[in-house]
Amino acid sequence: MSWQRLRLTDLFALFFDPKVPILFLVGSIMLAVIGNGVYDLLLQSFGTTLPTVATIVVTATLILIGVTLGFWVLVHRYRVQDEILVPPEQEAQPHTGLILTVGPDPQSAARSIMEWHLKDATLRHCWLMVTPSVEQSQHYKDLRYWLMEQNVVPHLVLITDPEQVDVSYDAVKEAITQACQLVGDKSIIVDITGGLKPMTAGMVLACRELSTAMQYLKARRDDTGRIIPYTARPMMVEVKRGSPGEETKRDETHAA
Repeated sequence: MSWQRLRLTDLFALFFDPKVPILFLVGSIMLAVIGNGVYDLLLQSFGTTLPTVATIVVTATLILIGVTLGFWVLVHRYRVQDEILVPPEQEAQPHTGLILTVGPDPQSAARSIMEWHLKDATLRHCWLMVTPSVEQSQHYKDLRYWLMEQNVVPHLVLITDPEQVDVSYDAVKEAITQACQLVGDKSIIVDITGGLKPMTAGMVLACRELSTAMQYLKARRDDTGRIIPYTARPMMVEVKRGSPGEETKRDETHAA
């Protein structure tokens, strides 16, 4: 958190953050003093009889419950609005086989993409497209281990040169062929969210040639760049091929 972007709510939160012991202690003491002061004022105003004290306690409890429920409804309403990033009819359904790119950044979308396809224990095979440097990273090793914990078989798809379209194209074609043999062509989907532009181009060309389903993850991110999980929604990507007649007509129009 930068001091230039520090908001009043962030400053207030510092007084109740256990990671800042001094401010946490001061904030707790001040809150206790304020609470006791309000309680004493109520007693002096309405008396100290048992019914009065009981009424104050019950009223305070009801106010706390009401504020909590109201805040929950407000947050839930905004979350529901945030979730509608992709219309339901365009959402990608969980698949048994998933092919996606994995980069070096632990905050990338890879985990969120996998979690979507793990719904109802659907995902069973996952092909991870990585460069040689990413293959040696702890992030990649952690993802492989996590997939195995979920009873998903991880497969390595090594991209020797991510800046060459044909390298990614050949690698994805080979992964799709292998996936078809294991889970069937109707149970495979390729995610094109991550990766360099040449890698994405190679993936799209391979999927178009083999008529394989594609998706793209849409999500909101917080201030640190991390994906907000409840907003993540995979959207189906379609590449339609025009008929020969349409292509000829389009070429004649451009020529004119």
